[in-house]
Amino acid sequence: DRILCLFPFEVDLYRGSGIDARFVGHPVAEKLAELRGKSLRDEQLVALLPGSRQREIEKIFPVMLGAAAEMTKLKPGLRFASAASGEKLAERMREMASEIGVECRIDVGNAPELMASACCAAVASGTATLEAAFLGLPYCIVYRVAWPTYYLARALMAVDYLGMANLLAGRELVREFLQGDAVATTVAAELLRLNQSREERELLSRELQEVTAPLAELGAYKRAAAATLEEGASSGKLP
Repeated sequence: DRILCLFPFEVDLYRGSGIDARFVGHPVAEKLAELRGKSLRDEQLVALLPGSRQREIEKIFPVMLGAAAEMTKLKPGLRFASAASGEKLAERMREMASEIGVECRIDVGNAPELMASACCAAVASGTATLEAAFLGLPYCIVYRVAWPTYYLARALMAVDYLGMANLLAGRELVREFLQGDAVATTVAAELLRLNQSREERELLSRELQEVTAPLAELGAYKRAAAATLEEGASSGKLP
């Protein structure tokens, strides 16, 4: 009867099909409001955020760690940090870093704080890319899946980009390294470019906060509840 949309562009898509669609806002505003616009970025800290699922971590974190190793050769003073969704995954990530020979601090549940303090980041495709954009973190997207899954997804995809910030902007604001392009050398080159140019970082940070501005208004939960109650009352399904 009614669709409550998290993104403004979804409204026209659904209304074009004759569906009553309302943009109510995004929960990211409620979650990260206190950190937005208050970042104190450490120019020597690079965040590696491979996702929250073990399957993602096994495929993506080695690429990020390889990029960190490449970056360290050219800029030894850099530090790397990551966030895990649980202690078991954190232990696995520490093992992987040790195997590759990269010093990377890995904590549990601190992804938003890390996004607010790192100078730049490699981020796996998913909710984290929207959170990073919301906080103005300069980053690139890194993603790998099994090849059959990738080919199926590409066949079904009707959009030009994978990252939500790029979809909101209608252009590639942040570089996307997917499948065969997700290799250590290319990711390292992009992170070094961001790390070494404050001007590029600040420009990207401003652009990311601009495209996520429509999501920044608080009250998404209240608007969603009000729209639901309104629909229920008008349809006679609620007293």
